[in-house]
Amino acid sequence: MQENIIFRRIMLGLYLFFGLSVNVIYGIIFGLSLNSVELSLPTRLILSALLLLTFLAALGLLLFDVLFFRYRARNLFWLLFPFLGGLIFGFRALFSKKAPQAFRLAEKSWNIWALFGLLGLDQTTGMFFGLFPNQKALAIWQIVLDLLLLAATIAYFVYWGRKRARVQWRWQNIWHNKWWIILALAAMTAFAYLYPWLLNILHLGLPMPQNQAELNSLAQSTPAFLMWIHLAVGAPIMEETIFRAGIYELVSPKHPKIALFVSAILFASIHLLGPDLLNWKMWLIYLVPGFALAGLYYKTRKVEATMTVHFIWNGLLNYFLP
Repeated sequence: MQENIIFRRIMLGLYLFFGLSVNVIYGIIFGLSLNSVELSLPTRLILSALLLLTFLAALGLLLFDVLFFRYRARNLFWLLFPFLGGLIFGFRALFSKKAPQAFRLAEKSWNIWALFGLLGLDQTTGMFFGLFPNQKALAIWQIVLDLLLLAATIAYFVYWGRKRARVQWRWQNIWHNKWWIILALAAMTAFAYLYPWLLNILHLGLPMPQNQAELNSLAQSTPAFLMWIHLAVGAPIMEETIFRAGIYELVSPKHPKIALFVSAILFASIHLLGPDLLNWKMWLIYLVPGFALAGLYYKTRKVEATMTVHFIWNGLLNYFLP
């Protein structure tokens, strides 16, 4: 179907308007904080809400523009760069004079970029708390906004999984694969106990992963139930959709075992922050669960099974393990 290039440019223009507005509003807030200007509570609420709503509008328009129109790969390349990359992509695509037919990409390439979009959406839900730094506790309106953002994101992931990744979302798929689920949980639990013990015997020590330190810091100002919903409900649905229903299936038609390794390694890598990326002890913390989940999917090909393990691990076992 031929694209409407005028409609595409309208949508790109709207994205650029909201994307630039986010930077302007954030610049105002950041500038005021640097100048130690005390803002009244109503002013802070209005600026924070305006920043969040503008950010969500920009993100939604960017996802719409990327997923429903076609572009040259060299334009899409800019989306790999945070912050300014999206704006550079928008300007290049807006002023391109190429015919719509010239922007076609193969279906596999589109799936790759769709996964980048899903990964960005997954990270956005975690970045919400960063919009309100130095707060001792979240206000009610902030909690409500966060829950609405998380619910909308989960709904989109469920829709994408059903339409694009052919996820069935059936409870029966959990029961039919119960023994594989138990085996994966047993392997992850055994590793959680044996790994620190082994490092202690070898006098290597195991510092806290930066990812866990960030979560602990967020927990200081975030209600426990909200953190639990993010970690036990949001993370399993979004991460398993991306890494199993998405990345694994993208690689697996000809190379299922390679898909297992790619899925596990990429899963581990997004949980490593800063210097942890160069620390083999940190890699093992996330690689073993990554391989357990990828192996479970390799055996069952049911994302419901991996989500169940991920839910039990994040939402239950993590509270009792060392």
